[in-house]
Amino acid sequence: MKKYIPIIFPFLVIALTSYGQNKTLGVGTSTPNPNAALHVESPTSNQGFLMPRLTTAQRTAMASSLTAVDIGLIVYDTNLLEVFTWEGTSWVGDSNILPYRALLTNQDLLADINALDITYTGDSSRTLLNLNFANAANPRIANPFRITHAGQGAASVVTQSGTLGTGGIYQITNPANSSNALRATNLGTGIAGNFVVNNVASTSAAVIATTNGTGSALNASNTGTGNGFAGYFSNSNAANTFPAVQGTTTGPGSVFRAFQTTGPGAGIDVFMNNTTSTAVGFSVDQRGLGAAGNFNINNAASGASGVLSTTNGTGDAIFGQKPAGSGSGSAGNFQNAEPTNNNSSLFALTNAVGGTALGLINSADGNALAIYQGGLKISNVSLSTPGAIVAKAGLYEISTAGSYTLPATGPVGETCWIANSSGGSVTINAVAPVANGTIRQFIRLTGGWQIVN
Repeated sequence: MKKYIPIIFPFLVIALTSYGQNKTLGVGTSTPNPNAALHVESPTSNQGFLMPRLTTAQRTAMASSLTAVDIGLIVYDTNLLEVFTWEGTSWVGDSNILPYRALLTNQDLLADINALDITYTGDSSRTLLNLNFANAANPRIANPFRITHAGQGAASVVTQSGTLGTGGIYQITNPANSSNALRATNLGTGIAGNFVVNNVASTSAAVIATTNGTGSALNASNTGTGNGFAGYFSNSNAANTFPAVQGTTTGPGSVFRAFQTTGPGAGIDVFMNNTTSTAVGFSVDQRGLGAAGNFNINNAASGASGVLSTTNGTGDAIFGQKPAGSGSGSAGNFQNAEPTNNNSSLFALTNAVGGTALGLINSADGNALAIYQGGLKISNVSLSTPGAIVAKAGLYEISTAGSYTLPATGPVGETCWIANSSGGSVTINAVAPVANGTIRQFIRLTGGWQIVN
């Protein structure tokens, strides 16, 4: 049997309330749920349930009169805009009830695309999210914050729209911690990290790595089993004249070092892949007082050359030049500093029809040195009168056309060079012509002088 009784709240009387035989109190319904002690319905489908509302001060003061008997008591804090439950010894807000788990679908987010949306318009005295693993002795490796995303978008997006703010800061404040402040692991086929400055007016680097310790500011290592670079730097702008990589140091150490340990590879490999480019493969611009390049073999057992230069083109394998106006100094200097070394300071070998060495003075100074032979200085001799060449060896620059004769006597192997700058025809020993503007090399053999080239 059901009967209707009035239920009186302060300043409010709700009539037409049913009280079932199962001791269920119903408000706004004649068939209360038998599993509920109190079943409330909105008769007009536009009403809600209003629980007792207290300020934070009122709720806090109320705790002094509550005990374990009052566990489950619920009030609404009008200052914090949060529901609080008395758990026997203290108030617990609904935002502090952990662990919290939720399974959401599109149906749950019909009115909003964000499952959690927090906007803070105050100052820097508040933190929107603070996660703290406060137990330093926790033996388990745990992550205070984890996001798993199975879709195609980013697992995490941090946007900073302020003028001076930073997009993200990752810090390890324990000096004894040897772990990474930031680590990215990619088990797919993409890159582990991508840093992009998408502002053409920016002069900042995309990545800055600094350290005040003894370790490297940036360390790149390729541990794969296939071919791949440990580091790759590319300038993709064809109009960019800057190097792809630049290193700067203010200390006495080198700017760049290639350290080859046990592998068979070269220390530095410069590969110029543009067949039409006239740029040099390796360029050093020394603005200080030291040498532009230093090549040193620091292994007494090595028989290799300090510098090896080869070319299959028509240019010189090695070219040394003192530019005009650069002052004194040799274009090339070869020295043997070891007193017991019986090898030559300069060794020249040719399999061609030309000579092994050619010395030419392109100067009006007739006393300039053309070549050293046997430790003796062989001077350039300028000849302006046809006739006998009395010197035994050297470079003879002939400025007057005519017939010239090399000495009939002298040691076998004696060498001389004839340069014709007369503008006419020059004949040596009546049978050896030297064309105008050319140099010919002569060597004395047992049968007389022979043209080498």
